[in-house]
Amino acid sequence: MRKMAVLLVLAAIMAAGCGKKESAQELADGALAAAEAGNWKQCSELCGRALALSPSSSDLLALNSIALYRQGMAGESQAAARRAVELSPNSFAGHYMLGFLAMTGGGDTRRAIDEFSQTMMIAPGDPRVLMMMGEACGQVSDSRALTALQMLGDRNFYTPAVQSRLGIIYAMAGDLNRARDSFTTARELPGDNPIPVLNLARFLDFYGGDPAGAARYYREFLKITAGKTEYSRPRLLAEGRLAALNR
Repeated sequence: MRKMAVLLVLAAIMAAGCGKKESAQELADGALAAAEAGNWKQCSELCGRALALSPSSSDLLALNSIALYRQGMAGESQAAARRAVELSPNSFAGHYMLGFLAMTGGGDTRRAIDEFSQTMMIAPGDPRVLMMMGEACGQVSDSRALTALQMLGDRNFYTPAVQSRLGIIYAMAGDLNRARDSFTTARELPGDNPIPVLNLARFLDFYGGDPAGAARYYREFLKITAGKTEYSRPRLLAEGRLAALNR
């Protein structure tokens, strides 16, 4: 997952936690190298050995949290992230991981929002956090969703995913003109994700009062996803709606 991989950059500032011991630093460097190579098991093993020498390193704990998560050990990942935050309340990666795990694993969206709020105070304007904050707030119709996503736009970080989320928020708020603009922009932005095309079709179908436009974008979605099994379920949705519109 790209969001998770980007966090590794943050773990590179490990000097504070383990620079006092050469062997711990070497193990930490090895853990980072393993993470960058995608060898999460080795990364976690090296983090554990380094933590035996430098148990108060919040950065090592945060890196280990990522490695444990990537191995499917969400409970252990959460414990490592929680310990990182206990040792260092300003641990960006620790709070981020707690928020990520709360939202994607435990379904505790409010807890996720609290953790992402902490990361926003530590690193204001970080695009990864704004995106996750917007996603979490959007799930519970929290007004901060719009603020977070608009902040991404202020930083020229509008992506198809951000524009699609903005479209959903505007539609839920009844601002259909802005919703249409956001969904249209999401489709037009460069990228290889076909879902913004489907989102635009669904908006025109259910909110926009434009069945002809909806049918056109359903057909476009079906064309660009032909033969792609990972889109089987949304293709069934598009095929069903297209058949209904053509009756």
